[in-house]
Parts: sequence; C-alpha cells; structure tokens
Amino acid sequence: MSLIRKIAAFILLSVYLFTATAITELFKLPVLISHYYGHREENKSMNLSSFLIQHYYYEDGTDKDVEEDNKLPFKSPENAGSVTFISLSPPNVQYCITDTNEGIKKIFGMYTPPFLPSQYLNTIWQPPRYGYAVSV
Repeated sequence: MSLIRKIAAFILLSVYLFTATAITELFKLPVLISHYYGHREENKSMNLSSFLIQHYYYEDGTDKDVEEDNKLPFKSPENAGSVTFISLSPPNVQYCITDTNEGIKKIFGMYTPPFLPSQYLNTIWQPPRYGYAVSV
C-alpha cells in the first residue's frame, strides 16, 4: 500500500473515530486518575475497583464533589446517542436451483360452489370466490 493511501486511511479512520464513537472520552483518563488519587488520599483502603464501583454504579450525584465526578469519562451524556451501524455486503454465493415440478401439469380455474340458489348469487353480499389448482 502506498504512503498516500496509508495517510488517507489514517485520516479517515481518525475522523470516524472522533466523530461517530465515544473515543474522545478516553482523553478524560488523566482526570479519572487524578480524581482516584484524591479519593485515595482521603481513604487509604480504597482500591481502583471500589473507586470505579462507587463512581459509576452507586453514584447518585449528591456528594460533595459532584462537579468533579461529572468530568470523569463516560459520565456526561455527550456521546450517549452515538450509534453506529455497519452493513457488510453478503458473500458472493452461487445458488444451484433445480426445478422439481417438471412433470406436473396444473390446470387453473374458478371455484363455484354447487347447489346454490340463484337468489343467493344475486344478493349484494356474495361469498368470496377462490381460485384453485388441480395437479394432473
């Protein structure tokens, strides 16, 4: 692949990732790390998993550092609505269809029910007429 194609592919991939996905939230990781160390100074027994559970599972927005908590990655609804659909073309498959009804002859006609009085057929509310096929 030539250098120009690689550069163009990199630019297009970068534009796609930064506009259609939530990868921009990863730029907030330094805020997450500094916020974790701030909580770690207050409570020495807190580990990373308990910090993440506290801030992403149990957090209700009523504690003293709610402004800092909202600056953490994936806490703001900026990229909540970005959904991406990728449609792949189906593989090129050749189908082999054989006609299994070669020897069957069909006769089509209109079904008329037997023994109906003529007054019944002249009314406005007539029953539906069905087509049928007879295999010979």
